[in-house]
Amino acid sequence: MNKFKVNIQGMTCAGCEKHVESALEKIGAKNIESSFRRGEAVFELPNEIEVESAIKAIDEANYKAREIEEVSSLETWR
Repeated sequence: MNKFKVNIQGMTCAGCEKHVESALEKIGAKNIESSFRRGEAVFELPNEIEVESAIKAIDEANYKAREIEEVSSLETWR
């Protein structure tokens, strides 16, 4: 599993967080945490799933995935 953090434009409420989480779940992402206040989501992808799939899923949910970075699994998200 690889852990990623992506900045997302367009989330304005808790419902937006759920839409992003649902889109990421559909491609196989796990341990998803999204925050409209921070404008980001943190999630894990199995090794066989490319991060581009997550970007596409977020875009198809009508949000804009911006900067994406791989983060250490030991890092905690606050």
